[in-house]
Amino acid sequence: MSGTHQQNLETRALLAVFAPSSRLAIMQLNQLIPPANPTMQYYHTLSDQFVGLIIKDWTPHPFSDAEIQAERLQCRERIVSIRRLEAIQQRLHPRRDLQLEHTLFLARFDNRTRNGRIFRINDLPHQILENIFHLVVWTAPSTKTGVQWRTALTSVCHRWRIVALENVTLWNAVWFTKFSQYEQAWEYIERAGNSALDIRINDSPEEPLTLQTTTDLITRLFRKLSNIRVLVIVVQEWDPAFCFIHSLLRVGKKGIPMILEHFEIHRAGAMYLQLGSGYQPSSFIRPMALFGGAYLPSLRHITTNGVHLDWEKSVFANLKALDMRRMPLDKVPSLKRFRDMLQQCPSLEKLLLDGAGPGWEGMPYTLPVTNLAPIPLPHLKHLVLGDFSIDYGTYLCTLFTVPNVLDLQLMYLAGHDPSNLFDQLLGKTPFVKTLTLHSSLEVIVPEAQPSIIKWLKSMPHLRYLRVVNMPKEFFNLLLYDANTLRPALHHSNPICPELSYLEYRYLSPATSPELTYIPRWVDSRAKSGSPLLKVFTGDESVSGFAQEQVDNLYDALQGMGVTLERLPYPQKPSEECELIP
Repeated sequence: MSGTHQQNLETRALLAVFAPSSRLAIMQLNQLIPPANPTMQYYHTLSDQFVGLIIKDWTPHPFSDAEIQAERLQCRERIVSIRRLEAIQQRLHPRRDLQLEHTLFLARFDNRTRNGRIFRINDLPHQILENIFHLVVWTAPSTKTGVQWRTALTSVCHRWRIVALENVTLWNAVWFTKFSQYEQAWEYIERAGNSALDIRINDSPEEPLTLQTTTDLITRLFRKLSNIRVLVIVVQEWDPAFCFIHSLLRVGKKGIPMILEHFEIHRAGAMYLQLGSGYQPSSFIRPMALFGGAYLPSLRHITTNGVHLDWEKSVFANLKALDMRRMPLDKVPSLKRFRDMLQQCPSLEKLLLDGAGPGWEGMPYTLPVTNLAPIPLPHLKHLVLGDFSIDYGTYLCTLFTVPNVLDLQLMYLAGHDPSNLFDQLLGKTPFVKTLTLHSSLEVIVPEAQPSIIKWLKSMPHLRYLRVVNMPKEFFNLLLYDANTLRPALHHSNPICPELSYLEYRYLSPATSPELTYIPRWVDSRAKSGSPLLKVFTGDESVSGFAQEQVDNLYDALQGMGVTLERLPYPQKPSEECELIP
């Protein structure tokens, strides 16, 4: 009898210890052929199907003592069965059996689902039940799901409703999205009482906020202004955006006490255009100081996106994160003001400049800053630069030093020869662990290669590389020897020797239209002495290819001991998140 046949017999025999409905559900779902590399979404779908099969004939009711004892006995038997499946899996290691993994997942999920029937959750102390509710609400993957889960907690039984409604921190994260759901948001604010509020306001192109609806919202919401800890505003049009900024002037004018820690304002519409009759009211033409020029000691994060401020009168001090995006050059802070802002934030941990930054007077880029010492930012961990010319990016890099940056992102940098930029970055980011390059180079001209190679060499601790819409030639540079700066031979001294994870998307079609390049590159890295652990990509990177070609990509990487995982953009995998505390 073959080993595989014996293993299948063992697996089927173990299913016999499960409840009849479980056994039927597992056997039914086990007829599915699992994909070669199951994704998280696949397991979510499988779980939903399994739950439906388990509960379709289940009627909730109080258990008798005999039923409780029977459920406990079945629980023990399920655990024994799971341990035996795990033992089979261990015997097969390192070879994978997808059908066995499929069965083991269903067995574990079945056990977790059924255990809840006899778990005496209402015997738990009040405080522990509250903590469980917190874990449920605060781990919701989306706004919509968070609302659904909170509603569900109040609908299970009388005790759960009392516990949930008495705990104000279950209701203090409030979203204003669709107009039809505003009353629910107001109800949450009422339930939150005097607790700190996390407010998010999002309109949409289909339901944009008007000036009148914005005014009505502000009138009611800002009665709780002193209680707002997080305020995130995303609107389509200029007028609602400036209406919020104008309404926040009262903080400085009236001396309103604030606990605000995190503030974002985004105008999601056309980048620079003000369509129609102009700003309404016309007083919005004049830039306004954020919070009326008041200093908020609690404030640690500021994001301004697509709006302009009176930078001279706005106070930016002791921030942990400064995020500036999409500003016309005539609306940005002056170089002197920008330097003052950085100097007043010595503990800054994140700096994001996306189509925004200080004023730039004259050419070349070195002229305005020749006699100015760079501002030291020793605590900065995240630096994001993007959506401007390479020359302007080079200019920015002369303004500060970031010796301890761990996460570096360069995005949408336009220009032919990036040599000056990478020469300016050389040696300034020695501890980078995660690097993102997004549409930063259309081509890599030969004269720029030495600068790029030296820059890559200067980041020996790089572990996670994300490459989006970049030419194939960039990957070739990562196959150079760090000593000779020439193409590496087998078991040489590769550039970025700690590189373990690659995420690639949209390889330039003009230069790399085939799925075979990545496996060859991964193989070359391994032969040079720096093997990868995992490769991430997205559906957009493999769409348009035959399924057989995609399967060959999975098989080629798996043959080298490298896992390929599909990842929705811009979701970050746990491997990347764990690199930066």
